[in-house]
Amino acid sequence: MRKLNEIYFAKEGEYGLTETQASHLCALAAQIKEQHEATLANVIFVNTTMSIVGQEGEHITEAGYTNLAAIETAIAEISKMNAFIAWFAEARKELEDYRAEQTRYDLDGWCKLMGKEYPEPPKNHVNEIEMSTLEDIIKEMSLKDRQTYLALEAKSAVYGKFIHPRNPLEIARNRVHKISKAPYATQGSGRDTLIYHYEPSVSIDSVDGLYNKLQAEYRETEQKLNHMKSDLKKQLDARNIEENNKKQDALAKFRDEYEKYHQILSQLTAEYNKWLTEENARIAKFRFVVPEKLSETEKMLKNLGK
Repeated sequence: MRKLNEIYFAKEGEYGLTETQASHLCALAAQIKEQHEATLANVIFVNTTMSIVGQEGEHITEAGYTNLAAIETAIAEISKMNAFIAWFAEARKELEDYRAEQTRYDLDGWCKLMGKEYPEPPKNHVNEIEMSTLEDIIKEMSLKDRQTYLALEAKSAVYGKFIHPRNPLEIARNRVHKISKAPYATQGSGRDTLIYHYEPSVSIDSVDGLYNKLQAEYRETEQKLNHMKSDLKKQLDARNIEENNKKQDALAKFRDEYEKYHQILSQLTAEYNKWLTEENARIAKFRFVVPEKLSETEKMLKNLGK
């Protein structure tokens, strides 16, 4: 912490000027200084007269100084005023620098100054707890179960792409049923007419049998896959409930820690504001010492200001 240069300040019980008083007297001193500087700026030592040809008499146009003592007085007064202003300018600068240094601390800096521990805000760990997904549960399956699950997914996909509407088996089955009812078709006309004859390459019953068999196998595969998915979803739901409970516990803990943090911070802030108010009040009581060589100037300026 910066120490005050006490040379500029009156000790307790001693006479001194407040910052406001010193500023007022320095302003008066500056006015007096300006008046004497104006005197010195217009110093002349020559008398000048002017006469007009054909007319009698001379006219004085410029009068030189005859009172040299007045010049010395002006210089002496300017020196006094400068000395007075300079002393209190330095004193005010010291006070301003000290005040700025003393009151520059924010709450954290003040805690360090006073040897107090500044509280760290609690961390919210809620978002660090991630919710599991179905993929996470699948990755935890045993080798056998994982292979079975993937095999069922693969089989279901293959069957679905083959037997679903607008897919190969459905299209082929519909066509063989159609040509069984209309085995002939023509193209063109007259002598250029082409006659197409269609006949099933296998019996329609065998096609329907294959279709029904694959449909049954697809449904069975889907049932097994859905059963595994249902078990996995149950595991996921149980895991998510547990994870959500952890999130709620973490949130409750964070809120409790934050409440304690806020209470400590509020207490420190109140102490800091009290210190700042008292420090400003203490500094406001400072008085500038008036050196003995400036005492007569100070008295003259005070009388001038009345």
